[in-house]
Amino acid sequence: MLGATAWQDDFSTMLQLCSEGANVAYILGDIGEMKVLIDLVLSWGSIPLHAKFRLYEVKILALRSTNEFEESIKLCTNIRQQLGLYTPPNKPASKYQLLKEYSKTLRALKNKSAKDVASLPRLTDERIIFGNRILELMSLSAEVVQPSIVPLISFILIQTSLKYGVNASMSYAFASFGLVQW
Repeated sequence: MLGATAWQDDFSTMLQLCSEGANVAYILGDIGEMKVLIDLVLSWGSIPLHAKFRLYEVKILALRSTNEFEESIKLCTNIRQQLGLYTPPNKPASKYQLLKEYSKTLRALKNKSAKDVASLPRLTDERIIFGNRILELMSLSAEVVQPSIVPLISFILIQTSLKYGVNASMSYAFASFGLVQW
């Protein structure tokens, strides 16, 4: 409807339309249309990662909904690598690794009350926000196929929030951390 030159005429609007269209298709359960829209946008190789983020988020959710948990984790890992952020490997975490990261997180939280944590500054670094959301989504797939890395993801999110500030992903992280301590 927008014509053969729509991408050249108004790239930003087309990107937004396709991103939101993919999300709507996912919500409606039309995975085929969602994939078409995502593939269309991702075929434009020069789009920066932050502009493709919404599409990746929808794709990860769709992979989970079709029980493609391993693919979801691979995509999450790839995105975090593109962001230059550490991601736990998709393999069983050792007890040593879990205890080490748990201890590190406890030390980071030492002498901090719930009020101190709630008073942390708001996270504003877009790269870290994207990375946190990807970890949150990765955790939901890992719960099914690699549950031992879920606590590691929680520890990373908490340590990140203490360093950079808090955002919506932190509620998931602290809830998971509470389960670990329970």
